[in-house]
Amino acid sequence: MEAYFKANPAAKKFCNTPPTFINLLQELFNRILATGNYARSINKAIESCIDPEILSAADMAITI
Repeated sequence: MEAYFKANPAAKKFCNTPPTFINLLQELFNRILATGNYARSINKAIESCIDPEILSAADMAITI
């Protein structure tokens, strides 16, 4: 995060500020901890949920 705030000095004011809806977030995600061990980009997450044959057929249809 330090690199982010260094690259985006205007965001520094949020560095030690909790999220606006922290109470709601705590209620929604009670006892759930995100460590980032399984983090993936949205593209990889979508690809992992789609049958590769369907995905390649869609790619072919777009290029035609």
